[in-house]
Amino acid sequence: MPLRGNTNQEIADAVKALNKMLQRYNTAISGKTLLKKAGRPALTGIRKAAEEIKDTGALMRSAEWINTKSKRSVLAGFNYRKGGSHAHLIEYGWVAKNGNRVEGNPIVKKTFEATKDQILKNLIDVMRQTQATIERQIAR
Repeated sequence: MPLRGNTNQEIADAVKALNKMLQRYNTAISGKTLLKKAGRPALTGIRKAAEEIKDTGALMRSAEWINTKSKRSVLAGFNYRKGGSHAHLIEYGWVAKNGNRVEGNPIVKKTFEATKDQILKNLIDVMRQTQATIERQIAR
């Protein structure tokens, strides 16, 4: 039953446009996307700290976003498959062959403590930008 003043085609076009817009916003509001944008200082800090460690450079190159099964979380750390297989030893330390304990260098923990306020500020900014973008597109 058609509505007064509107043709069935106009309604169908409006529904298509609405569905297209909803799909676009669904990807724009992806939790992981927002968190990765806001968390860039953490990943940058981890890479800089890993660069200071005198090794082959594999640890620095392995620093990246780690995929999780969760749709609402991201992890910044070292990918074991890309050269970061010794990251846990550097982070927590180890016992040498002679029995002495080698203290760790908690790169990830230090970076988190140093950047957590900036990440929260960035997250608020990214969310505001996303909201403004959505509102502009809805106003069209």
